[in-house]
Amino acid sequence: MNHNFRKSYYSVLGVRSIEAKLSLESVLQSTVSVLDVDKLVKLCLWVRIPQRYRPLVWKVLLGVVSTDKQTWPRVDAVHAQHFADLLHAVLRLHDVPALQRDLSRDRSHVDGHGHVAEYDRHDRRTPALMAGPGFANADLDRAGLHTTGVDVDADVDDGDLPELTPLLMVLMLFVVLDMDVPLATWTRAPTTATTWAILNHLASLFLAVTDVERDAFWLFVAFVQTLAPLPGLPSLPGVAPQTASQDRERLNELRCLLASHHAGLAHFLFSPSWTASAPGSIGTATTPGATTQSEATVVESIVSEWFAAHFANVLPASALEGVWDLVLAGAPGILVYVALSLLLALRRKLEGCRSPEELARTLRGAGRFVDPEAVTLTAIELWEKPILAKMSRESRQHLDM
Repeated sequence: MNHNFRKSYYSVLGVRSIEAKLSLESVLQSTVSVLDVDKLVKLCLWVRIPQRYRPLVWKVLLGVVSTDKQTWPRVDAVHAQHFADLLHAVLRLHDVPALQRDLSRDRSHVDGHGHVAEYDRHDRRTPALMAGPGFANADLDRAGLHTTGVDVDADVDDGDLPELTPLLMVLMLFVVLDMDVPLATWTRAPTTATTWAILNHLASLFLAVTDVERDAFWLFVAFVQTLAPLPGLPSLPGVAPQTASQDRERLNELRCLLASHHAGLAHFLFSPSWTASAPGSIGTATTPGATTQSEATVVESIVSEWFAAHFANVLPASALEGVWDLVLAGAPGILVYVALSLLLALRRKLEGCRSPEELARTLRGAGRFVDPEAVTLTAIELWEKPILAKMSRESRQHLDM
């Protein structure tokens, strides 16, 4: 149903170049050296990207590698060396074990599953994709490129590098961004502490999506700089941080959608009686002109955190991969439907809350009370419905091809 729906959807938009047999393999392994990004984007919206190809697809969509496949071997070699240099620099600049112990005692770093936001390589939420340091070369082979003459691992001995963790990734990001921050203060100040926690969750997701640590890191850097600009972080030229008005638009859309699906729950959650400052929340008060935290409800504050983290702070990578495929393909509107689906799934638990503190704990621990995969699948279905409703009768007939 989804396959035919998305094919028909793009036909309605005037995109008629998608053939029935178009596959991700044919796009990546085309004899043409420059990838057709438009086709790649359509595939992300049209079909579920196979896990084994997802890291490569995301690297292209986020600009980690260019669309010219012939440049990939050299780019990967440069990234490998740069990654090693950054990791060594961070280990010299910081007492990482001591910092990790300090942060582990901070309750603000507890994730949606009730655990400290620390990646465990031996307890992945997604299957291993392609293990081993040779993944980059295998990546190139799958794109129809031969790696003879360029070994992306030739100058870097991965055995000399410690295992990558979300904490190390965030510290390396700060070096890339040329941020000299007092970590003891930065990780505890109300706004930046939330940014710190979100960065750790995002890093954990990228580590779960790919087995290649340097790929996880460069995907993380590109994502944060282009799609998740957060308070306290510098923005790339031409990339504006999330504004208060944009945040408010998303929250208003969510309120309307929730009211149309369950008016009682919408009235309950967005009642002024829940007005309270959620500790450490970025809420809607992170930019000039935003609603103050004292005016924002608990739901608005924490849902804003969900949006800022693209739900990496509340749902596991295995459930979010398909949602992030859509986001990277240019459909960030799916995030509102993920919030809608999550609140509906939590309805009984939420309606039993009797204080703002209890409500905040329930929302932040949402991942423990729902089936994450069911939540995101429902979100995608709900996101598709209004598009389907706008289709003509002729377009609908194509759905049963």
